[in-house]
Amino acid sequence: ANLFSPHRPYKPISGEADEVSDTARKLAWRNEQYRQRYNYGDIEINESVISENRLLYDREVAWVDENIGRMFNKLENKGLIDETVVLITGDHGELFDEPSEPPYIAHRNSLHPALIDLPLLLYHPELEPKRDSRLASQVDVAPTILDALGVISDHTEVVDKMAGYSLLGNEEHDTVFAEMGSH
Repeated sequence: ANLFSPHRPYKPISGEADEVSDTARKLAWRNEQYRQRYNYGDIEINESVISENRLLYDREVAWVDENIGRMFNKLENKGLIDETVVLITGDHGELFDEPSEPPYIAHRNSLHPALIDLPLLLYHPELEPKRDSRLASQVDVAPTILDALGVISDHTEVVDKMAGYSLLGNEEHDTVFAEMGSH
């Protein structure tokens, strides 16, 4: 499943966020052309506009959380939860006027931690919940899924050629790479 929210343009779910100003709404829904140039035109970026855009973003995060919960409930109700592996991650974070950045509200070409420190959640019916602070990268997703499905040992020659490693094992990266490119 690809739950594209939370992603600009931020749109209130089910008409929520009536308290958001027209200025914040105008910025939240600014078209892609403006965002890519980081040109907010006639919109003044101030604390109120930033916090209102963060509110819209947070509501989209809540919407995603609610829908993931519905997905888990559906799997549970159908008796499939014990046969299901779920991996959840994002492609980037979002800037809301973070320190050391110009006043941006977007995801831009930057390696700011707010953009590259992402959650990666794995549900496996046979694994105990735990937190893992090892460095991980998108290249670790495929080997982790293959390991969770129990197919790594059957396809060792393929897995050995992958750049990443299974996060279910004990390997660790010293370094991970992130890139920024032009759009």
